Amino acid sequence: MLEIFAYKLVLYASSFISLFMAIFWISVLFLEEGNLEEPKWDRKYAPLVSILIPAHNEEDVIAATIDSALQVDYPKTKREIIVLANACTDRTEEIVKSYKEKGVKLISIKEPGKGHAINIGLEKLKGEFTVILDADSIATQNLLEVLLPKFNDIKVGGVKTSIKVWKPENFLEKLQWFEYLSVGLVHKLMSVLDVLHLTPGVFSIYRTDALKKVGGFDENILTEDIEIAVRLLHNGYKIKSSLAAMPFTKVPKTLKGYHGQRLRWARGFFTTMLKHKDMFFKKEFGLLGLFIMPISFIMPILIILSTLIVFYTIAGFILYTSLNGLLTGKIFQGATILLVDFSALFWTSVLVMCGIYVLYKSVRIFREKASYPLAGLMFFIAYPFVKSFYWFLGAMYELLGVKKVWRGDARW
Repeated sequence: MLEIFAYKLVLYASSFISLFMAIFWISVLFLEEGNLEEPKWDRKYAPLVSILIPAHNEEDVIAATIDSALQVDYPKTKREIIVLANACTDRTEEIVKSYKEKGVKLISIKEPGKGHAINIGLEKLKGEFTVILDADSIATQNLLEVLLPKFNDIKVGGVKTSIKVWKPENFLEKLQWFEYLSVGLVHKLMSVLDVLHLTPGVFSIYRTDALKKVGGFDENILTEDIEIAVRLLHNGYKIKSSLAAMPFTKVPKTLKGYHGQRLRWARGFFTTMLKHKDMFFKKEFGLLGLFIMPISFIMPILIILSTLIVFYTIAGFILYTSLNGLLTGKIFQGATILLVDFSALFWTSVLVMCGIYVLYKSVRIFREKASYPLAGLMFFIAYPFVKSFYWFLGAMYELLGVKKVWRGDARW
């Protein structure tokens, strides 16, 4: 009985907190939807902006990324583009050199590591603001004019964009299309409450002096883009998000590439949270420290435990039913065990409905069309279990001290 009570406690705690957070963000959306408009850019204000493109063996995509950076609507004399060729062994550097006449600079770096490469770029750049643009991403023309006004608040240290998936083709890419679409709106709402704590490498912009003040990027972490955002917050800066700036990213199209990316994200998340655990429950960090960061850390743990319980229950039910059928010939006797253990399904269904509503609002705000119905169905039914698997795997890798590899040999 004690074991069953513990199982139910975990399931109900996970369901309750998940539902509470869903309703919380829907309430914020309802109250703040009219305040999501973006400030306008005064073109008379055009500070020098440095665009850093860290690249490791990106010969297939680097040209498209550089072309998109060159087409950003911003005075050419107030912009520099620097490609950080990080331990490249393919034609990446050769391709970058062909853009020299267009003002694109190349820094060749022998030591591997994205954080290390970016820090070298920070030492060389001249811009008042620093953009990090992933080498597998496509910048849109309006990015700087949309993001720079956010820095009118001197306490803003970094600004992230919303992100769209570039031309999803296979089923895995379409699943990620739904994921990126739904989180973009939530990140904007977090920005409104000043609790946003990540700046994705796809395209984020920072005050250069803020980056240098906090010591640059952590070179020993797998998710330097999450850690730098939390460190900026730790040092009194704000992180903002924009719904009008929507660059594209090329997501993993193979299971091998997806596995490497998501494992890296999960490991980096836990490392970052533990590194900055002194922010938890501290009133000087406001809602972020008192509520959002602790919940963000606790929820994956509860989701992992809930998923393990669900699979344990299913496995036990199948084993019990099979043995019972062999011994008594009554295959379905005892089926109520499964129903009792899944009594939290009602709250899970409500949670799915909340997720569908957020996705609906995201589609409208991002001016997208409702597409890929089968992928959408699987996104709500099966994708949470996939994410839970990587939370679990990432936690195990960190606990066991498995060697950290930034990306491995799998190209998206």
